Amino acid sequence: MDLPLTAAGAGAARTAPPSLLLGLGFAVLVRATGLLVMAWASRHGDPAAADVATFAAAIVGAAIVAALVLGMARAGRTTLRELGWSTTSPGRGVLLGVVGGLALVLATAGLVEVAEPGGFGSTLSAVASWTPRQRLLFLVIGTGAAFAEESAFRGWLQSAVSGRLGSWAGIPLVAGLFAVLHLAFHPVALAVKLVFGLVLGLLADRTRSLVAPALAHALSWVLLGLA
Repeated sequence: MDLPLTAAGAGAARTAPPSLLLGLGFAVLVRATGLLVMAWASRHGDPAAADVATFAAAIVGAAIVAALVLGMARAGRTTLRELGWSTTSPGRGVLLGVVGGLALVLATAGLVEVAEPGGFGSTLSAVASWTPRQRLLFLVIGTGAAFAEESAFRGWLQSAVSGRLGSWAGIPLVAGLFAVLHLAFHPVALAVKLVFGLVLGLLADRTRSLVAPALAHALSWVLLGLA
């Protein structure tokens, strides 16, 4: 039976939606690992300075979360292709990913503006201020985060929820969990992460691939960085 029009797929097939319980565990484990890696990297370097120690920590962190994804896929008896790491329209995926990434930056700046007048301009100024070296660091961090989080949240969990309740429920439910697990307790930060989850979920759902949401996710890191 073909997958429903949800996050995973890109031509892959399953006999049933992926395990919801395993998907929840996967998502929690990915976020917990990500938080620990970021905390460890911050102790061994200065992300704003993009020094050698921070680059080394970021590369090690990306390798750790990549190994986690591969291990969870093996435990769940699935493949990266079944999770959505394949596409029949790479050009469309790249285009939508770039558009999605830019939309996330503008949405972030807009939400900051709502909370704090002048926030839109200050956010975009921060985006423009990063050096090429800092952006390279953000690319390493963002690539690792995109691979792990899109695999867990959109590739596995959204497919599991949408396979049972439909995309209309799966996308917002997983987006909400995505925001909460980022420990975004400030209202603006929570709203930003919720918008991220909704946009990335829609990209995954419409393209039946993780290429577009992963590209948008990584691009938002490259552009926003620590803003």
